[in-house]
Amino acid sequence: MYNLLPYNFLNTGAATLVCNLFDGSLCDLLMSLFADEDPTIDYTERYDVYMSNLPSGAGYKDFIHYAQLIDLPEEGFRRFDQGSANANIAKYG
Repeated sequence: MYNLLPYNFLNTGAATLVCNLFDGSLCDLLMSLFADEDPTIDYTERYDVYMSNLPSGAGYKDFIHYAQLIDLPEEGFRRFDQGSANANIAKYG
């Protein structure tokens, strides 16, 4: 119920279809945005397989957690902030 972009045939089929447009150049562009800047070092013949597993989905709290990490003054990975000190102590001890 709270899964955003769940893994299903509609999403994976659409991703594979998009990947095959324009002889794979659109997929190269998308992969360069998320993976690396130089698609020439990637095994591009397997993009259809990579895209068949995307999107894999995520819960809404995953997105909220990543947003919390963006606001940190220093780089690092922290536990999910439950919203209050008492809620954090109750959850994590």
